[in-house]
Amino acid sequence: MNISCMVKEVKDEIQEELKEEVKEEEPKMTIEELKEILTEKLDKKNTSLSYVRTIKQVYDYFKSDDIYTLLQKEQEIINFIEDKYKTSLSSISSKLCGVLKCYTVLNLESKLLKDQIQHYKTLLKVKQDADKEKVR
Repeated sequence: MNISCMVKEVKDEIQEELKEEVKEEEPKMTIEELKEILTEKLDKKNTSLSYVRTIKQVYDYFKSDDIYTLLQKEQEIINFIEDKYKTSLSSISSKLCGVLKCYTVLNLESKLLKDQIQHYKTLLKVKQDADKEKVR
């Protein structure tokens, strides 16, 4: 075996070990740990429990064992909630807000969720204005 082949093998082994180390360093969090954080950081107990129920539904649907991995699936989470609550704009909006709060307490950013929540708030406002017009 020549030197260049040996160097390549050693280099490949080192790269593989580095990949494994990076995987081990990724943070992991269970649904129970997130529940504790939400309960601790939110003043209103009923609100925190509502958020926990929402994220638990998502957690169970995606059969996830890690919150951080789950929250990387922003679009899939939005699609799941929109499909599950398709008959109620206010339910979709509040469920998305609950998921967004999970991002917030974990110091994660989600422009996609914020934009979608704003979209539903706008739709709700238009619907409320239309309902007011019907009453007149």
